[in-house]
Amino acid sequence: MDIFNSEPRKIRCVDVYDCAMCGNGTGDRDKLEIGKEYTLADINIGNWATMIWLEELEGSFNSVWFDEVE
Repeated sequence: MDIFNSEPRKIRCVDVYDCAMCGNGTGDRDKLEIGKEYTLADINIGNWATMIWLEELEGSFNSVWFDEVE
């Protein structure tokens, strides 16, 4: 997904893998459904990971788990 576009928009969960480089917020991955569309609410580009917040769920999620909806 385009992490430099912070405008609210639909994004799709494509994976919820766990890895040492995924940053904080990986515990929230159990709330996500692969293939489901969510609405981007906010984004924070960090040094180690880019975290996003969704309108539909509480908590933060790693941006690598999402793709743009075209």
